[in-house]
Amino acid sequence: MRLRTLVLRSLAHHRATNAAVVLGVGVAVAVLAGALLVGHSVRASLRELALARIGRTDVAVVGTRPFAASLAERLASPSRATVALLSVRGVVTEPSSGRRASPVDVWGVDAGFWAFHGVAAPALGERDALVSPALAEELGAAVGATLLVRAEAAQAIPGSTLFGRRDDPGRALRLRVAGVQPASALGEFSLRPRQDEARALFVPIATLQGAFGQAGRVNLVLVRGDGASAVGADLARSATLEDLGLRLREVESGRSWSLESDDALLDDGVVAAAREAAERSGLATSPSLVYLANELRVGDRTVPYSLVAAIDLPTWRAITCIGAACGEAPSAFALPPIALNEWTARELGARVGDTRLRMSDALKSPTAFSRTFRVKSTPPRIAVPASTATSENSFKIASCIS
Repeated sequence: MRLRTLVLRSLAHHRATNAAVVLGVGVAVAVLAGALLVGHSVRASLRELALARIGRTDVAVVGTRPFAASLAERLASPSRATVALLSVRGVVTEPSSGRRASPVDVWGVDAGFWAFHGVAAPALGERDALVSPALAEELGAAVGATLLVRAEAAQAIPGSTLFGRRDDPGRALRLRVAGVQPASALGEFSLRPRQDEARALFVPIATLQGAFGQAGRVNLVLVRGDGASAVGADLARSATLEDLGLRLREVESGRSWSLESDDALLDDGVVAAAREAAERSGLATSPSLVYLANELRVGDRTVPYSLVAAIDLPTWRAITCIGAACGEAPSAFALPPIALNEWTARELGARVGDTRLRMSDALKSPTAFSRTFRVKSTPPRIAVPASTATSENSFKIASCIS
């Protein structure tokens, strides 16, 4: 029997099984092809939706804290258009009906925002607002309706931290609906990728700045005509210490400076950049952490609300001190050493070598602490040199879909 005949007879004998296999393969191929087509269609739809919402934005420079609006002008060039915005997220209420919408993106814009995107600028009064179609439908707000916007005020120091203000949780702003901005005219502007309808509110930027105490400041710059890498390079060159929420304070004329942050603490990136810049300039650096202690106690005597500075070992060893333990490293002591100025030592009745001094945390919280120290010295004055540097860590550069 020939091979060809054998194959044909085998196929004919197992025709039912072979038909089932072919049918199964065909169904699997159809399912996979359909999934690929649907996935491609969904991706295309999401891309189209995202492009419609970001308008002509190529790059967004987002600040972790408000910065000077002039940064947008410093980033602009003949081939690059920029516009500055102030953005907050909050709750919008329609008082007459009690309807609420949250979260809502509140955009502080001016005529430059609409020109940036090639949209005709609507006429808005000081207390006028434009709402997105989704927000208007959810609130049942018509033209002329009153809206109440509540949002957390932007603070350099978060309210949950030691030095933050917890008595000022947010701000309220009363506005009048001037119109519903259609989605085709950037009414659903958003930098957050989302599939559902965007709830947006557009108000004059000066009104939003005044309500939240941010006159002349913004937290977002939109860029058109360039990529993220080029914008990032220009940002590194043009950003100032003020834009980064930093300040350089002279401690001793021509000898030492202190680099400080508006939000109380310098992050690791800023510290690293400060050390690098100081090293290039031939300057020594000395990091310190200044904290507020609820009280210092020796026996029954206390000093309330004392500033305590933690310093590095070279600075510690350089302190002018009185006592046999001067110049020793902290590890030489069973208890952490502490140096007091003359006034504090006198008020507490503390002596060098005293092991009765206790320091308590300023916060009455689960993380509050109480620690015992050994008094190392009582210097009349401590001068601590500090560092200087710049950093770009206060911004996030987001490359938008192009």
